Parts: sequence; C-alpha cells; structure tokens
Amino acid sequence: NFVNGLLHTRFEGSDAFDDLMTAIDSALWTMSSYGGQNGNLSLLLGRPLAVVRAEVLIELSGDPAYNQGWCQTGKFYNKNGAYQAAQPPFTSIPFSLRVGDAFSVENGVMGYFQDDNYDTFYPVYGVNGQTATIIDIIRAGNTLNFIPPETGGFKSNYVKSGHLVPLTSDGTPVKLTILVDPVGNIPIFPGSLPYSTERLPNGPVSSALKNLQASFRAGPLLLDPRTIKMPTPAEIQGKWEWVARRDVSTWNEEMPIATYSQVATLGTDPLRLIEGWLNLSEFESKNNQ
Repeated sequence: NFVNGLLHTRFEGSDAFDDLMTAIDSALWTMSSYGGQNGNLSLLLGRPLAVVRAEVLIELSGDPAYNQGWCQTGKFYNKNGAYQAAQPPFTSIPFSLRVGDAFSVENGVMGYFQDDNYDTFYPVYGVNGQTATIIDIIRAGNTLNFIPPETGGFKSNYVKSGHLVPLTSDGTPVKLTILVDPVGNIPIFPGSLPYSTERLPNGPVSSALKNLQASFRAGPLLLDPRTIKMPTPAEIQGKWEWVARRDVSTWNEEMPIATYSQVATLGTDPLRLIEGWLNLSEFESKNNQ
C-alpha cells in the first residue's frame, strides 16, 4: 500500500518522491543511532529503514467518572432492566499526540502514515525539508552561512509537516505505519501525559539485518563464465557472489567470486562478454570472500 500510494503520484511529477526523500534525509541528519548498526550495509546502500505497523491509544485507569446525582438515577438502564453504561461526553475530547521528534537524541522515526491512508506522509516533528534548501544552495554555487535560510517546506501535498495525532480517552486506537530506524527509538509525546518511548525487539531486528542481501548490476565484463574472477572492494566485508541469467526465464546458480590476482595471465579457455549481478551477503562477516 505504501508503494502503491507513492506510485499514484507519478502523474504529478517527481515532487512527491523528492519530498519523501528530503524528509528522510533531514531526519537522518540529527540521528545518533549510527553506532547501533553493524557491518557495511550503510556504506553501499545507506541506512536500512523498517516499515512498522503500530497503534496508539489512550485508556483510562479504571472506569470513567459518571455523574452520580439523583437526576441521573436509572439513566443507564434500558427497558428490560439491563445496565448499559454510556461513555461520558468528556471521553470524546481529542488529545494531541506527537510521534517522534527530530530534536530528540533517541529519535529513530522518519515519519508515518495515519489510518491506512497512504496518500499523505507526515514527517517527524522538526523536519521541514531543510536538506533540500542546503542542496539547492550548494548547486547554485552560493556560500553556506552559519545562520541557515528560511526553508520553503515541501513542494507537493504528499508530505505535510507539523501533524499531530488526535486521540480520545475512550480507548479508540489510531493505526500508524511508521518509517523508523530499526535500531532507533520511537518517542511518544502526549500533550497531557508523561513522555514514553518504544523500540523494536533486538532479536528479530538483528536477524533481519544479518539476512539482508544487496545486488549490483555489472557488465558487460570479459570473463570466463565458468570461473568468475574480478576485484571486489577491499573495505567491504562480506560474501561476494555472481548471479546471472541462463536464459530469459531461468537463472544460473550463484557462483562465488574467485580470488583475484594482480598478475596478468593468459589462459587457454576463451573469454566471453557476460552481464549479471554482484550479490553481497553476510555483511557482518569479518573475512572478505
């Protein structure tokens, strides 16, 4: 649904996608959770983000306070004598809640969608497209000052800043789809209750990060298709493999990248121009392969 909602904006140009990337980039600038992500993934692909489904609600500690005056006697009994209490009017009063804060050291939230509506993305509080303004200044060849210029906000209606989640105290939940750093926190700032924070469980997050794979298109390369030899980045740890199509509908099995030598050799087998993908897995492996 998230991807489909973004694709629906394609007829309006690239402003929606640009605003989404600007919102994420602006939120990442103030985050301090880089040390929690191990391995080399961020060097090649940037920081991975998690799409999290969540619900927020306000519940009373016990039953709500009812009017116990004489004039209310028997009000909540129906004709059959059954007691059916109704919620007092004050439980429908909305309270504002803020999810995430770009100025909080613990923040890991980029933004969120509300109530399964993927037509509008709400960036985390404090994000208003600041990095887009800085990029425009650099591209124009102007000098950056210590006092940043006023930001113009976002160009499209897809991203709207300054949003607050309305909650009522009758326990009605509000569904959220949150973009969050998987090792960061999700701060919750209710306007009427103490601050609290949540985070994803470490076990499933660590397992998911270890099982991620990245593929990079490569070719055409002049190689022996039976033994793939090529240099790989020395500073990137992990397991490199070669993946290529056998024909239009089938794939060859993944082949390990053989050790590359800087000494030129002349083999007996003819070389071929081939295309494929370099696949990197086991990012936290200490030995390059």
